Amino acid sequence: MSGHSTVGLKILRLAALLALLAIALAPVFWLSWAHRSQRDSALTAAFDGRKGQYTSPSFVPTKGATYQVEIYFLPSHQPLKLDWKVLDDGGAILAKSRYSEMSGDGNLADLGEYEATSQSAQRIVVDLQSEADFDSTLHVEPLEAGPEGRGYAIPLAGAWAAIVLFGAVVGLRSWFCEVLS
Repeated sequence: MSGHSTVGLKILRLAALLALLAIALAPVFWLSWAHRSQRDSALTAAFDGRKGQYTSPSFVPTKGATYQVEIYFLPSHQPLKLDWKVLDDGGAILAKSRYSEMSGDGNLADLGEYEATSQSAQRIVVDLQSEADFDSTLHVEPLEAGPEGRGYAIPLAGAWAAIVLFGAVVGLRSWFCEVLS
């Protein structure tokens, strides 16, 4: 073989290896990115925790997604008693529940979940019935599909990557031996 064809063959094999590497790792990167981006909050808003009614800013959920409604506290707080509801932009109640805790220990009150039935603007209304003066944050976060969200697919994508990369190594072993020697 001539020198030019040997160099061309090496470049072709290197290009094939890089293409197989991209094919192998693309699902892993996509699932990792999708898994992270799915956990973005639909709403994060300051919540002063004074007795009375609080209405959150509007947020637009994804239709059919299930959302977790939570209050995060910095220090411990007085025990909470409250009613909460989700209203659409027309004022219709989409979900409602009551929350009551025995002690103010911890820094999270998990108020409950609801499924977004429309993609219209929505807001959370909290009616705090107990006298508690605290600074906190109201969070509305999407729950992910499946027991661990998309996390269950990441090991499968990793197995896919291993199989494709193994095939690339076996298929191009003569090139590796040539380059390493």
